[in-house]
Amino acid sequence: MIDLHCHIAFGMDDGASSLEQALEMTGLLADVGYEVVAATPHLPWGSFLVDARSVLSDVEARCRSLEKAGCRVKLIPAAEHHSEIVPDLLAASGPLLLGSGRHFLMEFPLTGFPARMEDLLFRLKVKKLVAVIAHPERYPEIQYDFRSAGELKKHGCKLLVNLSSLAGDWGRKIQKAAQRLVESGMADAVTTDLHHPNGIDSVIKG
Repeated sequence: MIDLHCHIAFGMDDGASSLEQALEMTGLLADVGYEVVAATPHLPWGSFLVDARSVLSDVEARCRSLEKAGCRVKLIPAAEHHSEIVPDLLAASGPLLLGSGRHFLMEFPLTGFPARMEDLLFRLKVKKLVAVIAHPERYPEIQYDFRSAGELKKHGCKLLVNLSSLAGDWGRKIQKAAQRLVESGMADAVTTDLHHPNGIDSVIKG
């Protein structure tokens, strides 16, 4: 199995805090069948000075440390991009891709879709980039109007549902949205979005 969204780049965000904790997380993922895991720390937002290449170097360094420590899964260095900074990245070096393709992980504000979202998605199409939308079930628009998920798909987005949402960790409303995305076939994949070792129970339950 492949996990496209995981916070194992230790010390970079609110995920794993140390090499030891990240190694424990990758071991737990290997135990439940994962063979490939993308290291996707939150790419900082609120600044026009984000250097994506520098972030990539930091993620790669942590992946190397995990591999040297005996990590049992293959690691893909990437990032979880907040939609606020993506326009600036498009004007510079671009987002950090998931492997060798044209896909990258992007999240919206949990309060709702950003202004000018359609303009952003159009710009991604022009650049031949594919936004993989993190935890779409957590956005109010999709919870209250399922057609919003279809609009994202029409713009070429892929939808990545969290297993913790399916397990009910974020409440019934989010769980129902996650279930509907999966059951309708709108979800392209499910993922762990694992931040800490104790989250593995929700991965298994989901």
